[in-house]
Amino acid sequence: QFDHRLLAYSTLSCHLWALAQARSLPLPPRVRTALNGVSAILLAQMSLGVFTLWGGVPIDLAAAHQTGSVIVLSGVLWLLHTLRAAHPGYRLATAAQAAAKAAR
Repeated sequence: QFDHRLLAYSTLSCHLWALAQARSLPLPPRVRTALNGVSAILLAQMSLGVFTLWGGVPIDLAAAHQTGSVIVLSGVLWLLHTLRAAHPGYRLATAAQAAAKAAR
């Protein structure tokens, strides 16, 4: 339990640090939406974990916490996707690939 809780605290701390750093950057709206969405998902997941332990690990809360882990993973993948699509190098490479394909 301690390792699990420590991982949760460190994950949330790192994400909140990244969120604070991102506030000063000119990011596209979809990236900001993804950052805020992952924040909400992580807070909900931590809350579910705390309530699961406080409640004596009832099956319904434990199952919701397991489902939440899939939602956390999906949210982080969504955030990574929006960051990759927002990166200028990615857009340049995509445009270059499209131009090369059109030239054929």
